[in-house]
Amino acid sequence: MIAGLIRLYPKPWRERWGEDLRESVHASGFRSWPNVLVGAVDMWLHPAVWPARDDSRRLARAAAMAITVAGDGWFVANLITEDGDGRYLPVLRVCGAVLAVGLLLVAPRPRFDRVALGVLLRRGVRGFVPPAVLIAGVVFLVHSGLVPATATPVLRYGVLGIWWGAWLALAANGCRIVANAGPEIVIAPGHRRSIAGTAVLTAATMVSAAVLIVFAIATAEFDAAAAICGALLLALAVTLAGAVWELPALTNDSPSR
Repeated sequence: MIAGLIRLYPKPWRERWGEDLRESVHASGFRSWPNVLVGAVDMWLHPAVWPARDDSRRLARAAAMAITVAGDGWFVANLITEDGDGRYLPVLRVCGAVLAVGLLLVAPRPRFDRVALGVLLRRGVRGFVPPAVLIAGVVFLVHSGLVPATATPVLRYGVLGIWWGAWLALAANGCRIVANAGPEIVIAPGHRRSIAGTAVLTAATMVSAAVLIVFAIATAEFDAAAAICGALLLALAVTLAGAVWELPALTNDSPSR
């Protein structure tokens, strides 16, 4: 059980402090298990403080985390528009545009050599083509009339599930490509770009959360779906804000949290 708990931590953290944690848990007994679980979650939310040889690796990890969290935020924010309520659309579209700016700032740049570009191209084809085919298939079904507006709820929600599942897979695969791209393939963003990009992502996610929560409360009938999505977005925004706070203090030997 103890070995399983320690495996929940990121590999760089385990390699540096795994044995120390194992001895501590053995000495403390099962009462320390909840704290170990909380610590594992905390470490995954703060990749900038994982052990690394240099700051560029930490910045690349922080960029991957920011892209992942922002992608989750975009997904959650757009789920609420599926009920046909257009109140949220204008603000969410603006926030989506701001989110895109933040992603451009924080995303690592590919190295412009044949080997690196070839690796990225192969990974991109494997990660993006299958969900893109599903998305195109749903668009074709809807616009061809094969799925009419009067379709049964099972068919309608099935198509919606494929649509959003494909977008989620697309975002997840993009984040995985960024996270697994080493310094020989991409160039991590610098400190200023990382801080600026993550701050922009935080602001866009925070505004989206505030809009959904305000609309949920201000309507004559409480909108539970909007409130839940707003609360999730707020949690994601807090996670991004934590990264903004940590990035300026990065050193080559940042301690664990």
